[in-house]
Amino acid sequence: MIETAHKLIFDIGEIQRILSYLVGISTFLLHARYLSGDLKQAVSTLRHVLDNLDPTFAEAHLLMAQIQMQQGNFLNAQQVYLLGEKQQQC
Repeated sequence: MIETAHKLIFDIGEIQRILSYLVGISTFLLHARYLSGDLKQAVSTLRHVLDNLDPTFAEAHLLMAQIQMQQGNFLNAQQVYLLGEKQQQC
């Protein structure tokens, strides 16, 4: 029983490590896409990160707000920015 619990804890730790790695890679990709001007793909990557990897990832929310501003979606940009700001405080 104890051996099973230790294996489960190890597995959870391994999953968290992999998830962190995936978020890091996704962050690099979204910044590269943003900087290259590929806003459509940057938004797609941001949505993937926020929907599937880490909905509390403040940096992704803040970059999404910046893209929304560039596209003239000021109200949406403000809402996304406030959500990102809230995530940073947690």
